[in-house]
Amino acid sequence: MAKDKYEISLWDDIFVSASGDVPGHYEEQKIAVIGSNTMTTYCRAIEPKFTRNINGKNTFTFKMFYTYHDELTGEDYQNPFLNLLVNERKVKVNWQD
Repeated sequence: MAKDKYEISLWDDIFVSASGDVPGHYEEQKIAVIGSNTMTTYCRAIEPKFTRNINGKNTFTFKMFYTYHDELTGEDYQNPFLNLLVNERKVKVNWQD
């Protein structure tokens, strides 16, 4: 069974000061990719699920570990991506192109 292609990324709006004729405005800046079908790290977003309801509403969910065990070092680590998930930050999903 082929896995779905996806990328889950975090974005912030960064204020760009006025310059010449261009007024001050916000531009999106990619912070990090926290999950994709090609990532192999233990701290990635796992079990992505995209649901398209009959009323046209789309729902996307995923799971992340708070801590993970690295089998190479034998130690437990906190997931560094969790600190990036804050209010007002955008989560974007590229699902099957």
